[in-house]
Amino acid sequence: MIGAVNDILFWFNSFVILYFLVFNTFGLLLLTGSGFSIKRYFKRQQEAELGGLYQSDIGKAITLLLPFDEVKTSITDTIRRLPVNDDARFQVVVINASGSDSATREIIEAFNLEPKDRYIPSMVDQNPVQQCYEAETYPGLLYIDKEKTDLADALNTGLNAAIHDLIYLVGKDDTVDLDAIRKLSRVFIEDEQQIAVGGFVEFQNPGQMSGNEADRVKQKWSITEYPDQLSHIKSKFAGLHWLGGFRNTACRNFLLTRREVIRVGGFLNGVRDPGKELLIRLFRQNYQSRSSNQIKLVPEVIQQTLSPGSDGKLSDRRRKAQQGMLESLHQHKTMTFNPRYGASGMFGVPLVWIFEGWGPFIELSGYVTIVLGLISGAIGLPFLLLFLAASVLFGMVISLLSLIRHTKIYGMDFGTKRIVLLMFSVVIEHLGYRQLNTWWKVRGMVSFLSSSKS
Repeated sequence: MIGAVNDILFWFNSFVILYFLVFNTFGLLLLTGSGFSIKRYFKRQQEAELGGLYQSDIGKAITLLLPFDEVKTSITDTIRRLPVNDDARFQVVVINASGSDSATREIIEAFNLEPKDRYIPSMVDQNPVQQCYEAETYPGLLYIDKEKTDLADALNTGLNAAIHDLIYLVGKDDTVDLDAIRKLSRVFIEDEQQIAVGGFVEFQNPGQMSGNEADRVKQKWSITEYPDQLSHIKSKFAGLHWLGGFRNTACRNFLLTRREVIRVGGFLNGVRDPGKELLIRLFRQNYQSRSSNQIKLVPEVIQQTLSPGSDGKLSDRRRKAQQGMLESLHQHKTMTFNPRYGASGMFGVPLVWIFEGWGPFIELSGYVTIVLGLISGAIGLPFLLLFLAASVLFGMVISLLSLIRHTKIYGMDFGTKRIVLLMFSVVIEHLGYRQLNTWWKVRGMVSFLSSSKS
């Protein structure tokens, strides 16, 4: 009996080692492939600058959608960072989905808003609007007050109220680089087949997001924030390659054509991450209709946002993100191993299911069984070293290469101390943080499975 258990432990741990080797090899290939994408993009940028396109103020007008469904912190500072003054290039639509009267009063007082009778066409389904507010002193701002509703309904309301061809989603902790998204909008002028173009998001801590120098000095990072920075850097490079795109579909850093979002029915209610689901649906319906429309991610930093761990709720955010990703994948499960969707259906989506969907369970099981194997004698020191090389050392190499590439392309205005901490975090990321992250993701899997059965 003991021999049979040891055999099971040995072969399962061998499978886990193979999983880590394949996973990290895939990550290295994505990182390598992203290099070619970055090189092509910046070469086109140089050609465009020589042609004078990017030296002008050419660009499409954009509607910025800022929905909020909770009022734990003030939303007025976020609104002030947006172009709410008289700027014909932008419209800002703020949607209160929290049902909070106090939030409405705060925003009315901060921006001198007055109730207005405004017609909002029902291009996509939405729940009724309680009241619209505008102000002569802030002509670029439209505030929409609704009864408590979910994020998708709030986004659909903003989509209906938008007046420009392009929409961009803003979170309450975001600072948008307006010049960068204007530059991104020129992609739609160069190529009329583009329906969604995304850029990169940089994580900041609350002190860096503040304009107050004292806040920047006092702010301290938690131990998980530097490893989280590294993880984010790796994921955004992976998203530049077509196989990795499904891993990084975050609607908040995409410019979207309003007509296409309306055409596919807007944002879907009942999923935790309606933005991710929308991008997958856009991709899917383009394939189904054999459209030549394009969705792509480019290596431009277009906004800063708070690091997920800066408020001490990293575990909850990771759990919800995992649940949201699984819900979106499950919503479009027919794409998996479906040749109708090309290489993405045959390889991209299945790999996300394996590595990002069910991978955390395989990893967590591996950590448990490697310990049990050592205790029972099923595996020895050479096997343990092989496991550490495949799961830890290989991952550290990829993290270091990603950090070097990020530094080379964008520079790192972090200071010597922060660069040293990031280097140290290459170790921490794979000896502590990754294991924590795996546990949080497994909890997200459990939440997904529980919600699917209910």
